[in-house]
Amino acid sequence: MFARTNLIGRAVILAALVTLLPGTGWAQIEEIVVTTRRTEENLQDVPVSVAAFGADFIEKQGISTTEDVVQLIPGVQFDQAFSAADTRVSIRGINSERGRTSVAILLDGVDVSGENVTSGGGSSLLNTRLLDLERVEVVKGPQSALYGRNAFAGAINYITRKPSMNEFSVTTYGDKTTEYGIYDLRFGINGPIIEDKLAVSVNAGIYSSDGYYDNKNSLDPVARSGLGGGDSKGIRLVALWEPSDTLSVTANVSYNQNNSDPRAVAPVGTANTYYLQGAPLPAGTTPDYTFNGTMDYGQFMGTVPKVHENDIELSRSFRDNRPFEGSEGDTWLTYLKIEKDFGAVTGKSLTSYLYNESKLHEDVDFQTGFGTPITRNNVDTNYSVENDYLDQTETDYYSQEFTVESNDWDRGRWLIGGQGFWERTKNWDKSIGWFNDPNFDAAFPDFCVAQNALDLACSYRDSVRLGEPPKTIHRNTDSYSIYALLGYDLTTQITVTAEARYIYDKIEVKTNTSIDRVGQYILAVPIDFSFEALPVQDEQNSDTVNPRLAVDYRFTEDVMFYGSVAKGTKPAGFGTAQFAMPQNTRIGKETLWGYELGAKTQWFDNMLQANVALYFNDYDDRQVGVTVRDPVSGWASAGVVNAGSAETKGVEVDLTWRPIDPLTLSAAYSYTDAEFTNFDFTDIRSQSAGELRAKDQAICQSATGDCSGAEVAGVPENSATFLANYTAPLTGEIEWFVNSIAVYTDERALYDRVQTAYTDDLWVVDAQIGLQTDNWNVQFYVDNVFDDDTTRWGQGYQDFKNGMYGGSAGGEPRDETIMAFLPPPRVFGFRANWRFDK
Repeated sequence: MFARTNLIGRAVILAALVTLLPGTGWAQIEEIVVTTRRTEENLQDVPVSVAAFGADFIEKQGISTTEDVVQLIPGVQFDQAFSAADTRVSIRGINSERGRTSVAILLDGVDVSGENVTSGGGSSLLNTRLLDLERVEVVKGPQSALYGRNAFAGAINYITRKPSMNEFSVTTYGDKTTEYGIYDLRFGINGPIIEDKLAVSVNAGIYSSDGYYDNKNSLDPVARSGLGGGDSKGIRLVALWEPSDTLSVTANVSYNQNNSDPRAVAPVGTANTYYLQGAPLPAGTTPDYTFNGTMDYGQFMGTVPKVHENDIELSRSFRDNRPFEGSEGDTWLTYLKIEKDFGAVTGKSLTSYLYNESKLHEDVDFQTGFGTPITRNNVDTNYSVENDYLDQTETDYYSQEFTVESNDWDRGRWLIGGQGFWERTKNWDKSIGWFNDPNFDAAFPDFCVAQNALDLACSYRDSVRLGEPPKTIHRNTDSYSIYALLGYDLTTQITVTAEARYIYDKIEVKTNTSIDRVGQYILAVPIDFSFEALPVQDEQNSDTVNPRLAVDYRFTEDVMFYGSVAKGTKPAGFGTAQFAMPQNTRIGKETLWGYELGAKTQWFDNMLQANVALYFNDYDDRQVGVTVRDPVSGWASAGVVNAGSAETKGVEVDLTWRPIDPLTLSAAYSYTDAEFTNFDFTDIRSQSAGELRAKDQAICQSATGDCSGAEVAGVPENSATFLANYTAPLTGEIEWFVNSIAVYTDERALYDRVQTAYTDDLWVVDAQIGLQTDNWNVQFYVDNVFDDDTTRWGQGYQDFKNGMYGGSAGGEPRDETIMAFLPPPRVFGFRANWRFDK
């Protein structure tokens, strides 16, 4: 593990190493062109920290998802929790626990990030497989001014290939592993229909995987199934029309279908155990939060161990008596781009429409058997561990953007623009609770009553009044913004760039019942306490101005220094995960100010590139999930408050070196110090009409429940990527190549707490060897060469099977465990692509 040292010291040492490297016998590094600032520029000339991958690298590495991209960039993380919809991307220690994702995901400039309804902070659209990529750009730091409100911490922009006006081509791509039934096949046709006027491209692909693991449930043969696999198919049609030298029209229509099996997940830790300074105490110990400070809460602490396939015990779906389906998603995306050159200026229009339909059918207790005994009505009973989670969502998203930008202004460039988007999301929660076991129903019929009744119930369907459908949530979002950029050359060496965007958001949420999942499943008293006509609804309006100012100084032709300050804002809205009364889940705006100093340098006639960036982020009003109390009924339910502040600071270094023509070496390193500066549960509970709890004291190791100083969950302090490529002639036009990529990730906290669990640090190494020409390449590859099985991510979760119960009506699981996700094993495979040009 890297030692913690001063940030400036790290930068100075690395800069010194660069100046000491030899400078003879090297070859130039190829230029990478990016459109980070909405115009084509050399990556080394952009005063922003950007990681970019070109088409050749994308094909050789088999990159087709956001997860593939992110794992190669230090300081950027992609984590998927229990389902394909529960995904999050973080950049520089800024992650998303609630609301929309903190990182904008764009496809050809169209924001496809999305926002889930029942899983805060994530989006199922982040898992969509991509076709025909030309380039990927990852922009770090707040980019709201140019990319909109979702670019709170940064943006990932996928750029696809344009149809060719003068060349006909056919492309094929194939990827097949030796095990696990994984294959990825793609096919494309591209060429002119009317020479120099109209061109079309069509790309299609299919993907399938049996998964790396099996649910080997020893108690329930029906539940046995493959885990972590899935399949997808997609097609993309693009037409490019250029009737004149000054007018260009691009039309795109694409469809993707993605199905994912349930994940391979297993519980870790011993329930009903208290800890003191990480050591378990004897069974039966009474909690004492005054002895020597505080006592740990009854949950797993420390480093999450490795888990095995035999530890997995998912149950069957008792809805239809078969294994759970996992997730399904269908996405249509269409956009129309129009660009018109008027001489002094160019006008652009981007019209887009996205439709997504998704379904989640998951085992959300992740265990089989019977749960902890609970006493109700003087009767001891074992509740069945049967969570049958069924959730369906439809999203319609329409966006319109107009820009006008300068052409060939001799002192810089400018642009102005306006954008509006309208999103309509509807969610149906048809889940069935863990006390809905048929045997239990027969023994205790008063616990589960017929549909339409107003008494105790066992599912949302039973609890809804007047025979309405299952719990339904409508979320409507209207957003309007205007923005501008002005880049001005003060001198031939100094350029100042100012950006700003004004955003107005209106978010409305409506639901047909005031019962949330906590009240339904845990409190076991699913009565509508709204005391007002259903459906209930609420609305939030907010506006903000997000500026960005950057200065770059061209010290020499090969050395540029830059500095920037930028603001990002997440709009006010609602925490709809475990949603109850809208008024209880209101959340205010989050604000992020990002500061960056950097240098981009080239040495020895561009044989060596060395870039460094120092950054500091001030993150205020962070949204925190809490248990709140309904002001009318007094019952507890899930809620969200703005109660946290954090700081993240760090240094990033990127080195690329070609010591000889066939060899390219790259190294990227990120140090991230992310911690809460204000995270006080006394304040949090007061905002939600609650009192400080013993658990708050325990997880914060503080008698006052102050978690300030806690690490931000999911953020490694140190991360690094090392790449080596050797490409040399073999015979004629054929070259041979060998690649290797090594990725290091430091330990990561699983909770936003002082007392927490951690995943261990790990190394993952991939390698490829193959042959190539200008028109084809074939390779043999190994992913995870050393078969590292370290747990890469997990999630704290209530232990429904073994945890102690307490709370209202004796139905609240007290203990938590860690649900650890099994990592991909070593995989061998073959990958090839071929291109025919005419």
